[in-house]
Amino acid sequence: MAVTTITDERRQKGDEKTEYRIYFVLAYPLFLVAAALARLMPGSARRNGRSVRNRSIFKEAADMLNGALPWVFSGR
Repeated sequence: MAVTTITDERRQKGDEKTEYRIYFVLAYPLFLVAAALARLMPGSARRNGRSVRNRSIFKEAADMLNGALPWVFSGR
């Protein structure tokens, strides 16, 4: 029989994951609107045909959020 103990470090890491997910769910609609507006802007790369990848707007919003959200946890 295996016995595991959860140290304070592991518990804190789990708490940070939960907090990250909560921030993600709360901020995602804002980034979805930002991604939609970015596609509608006259000078956007996608409208000019310079974008090679055909990405979903939902994936684009998630990528934008994943780029910005770590700054919340950086302590600055």
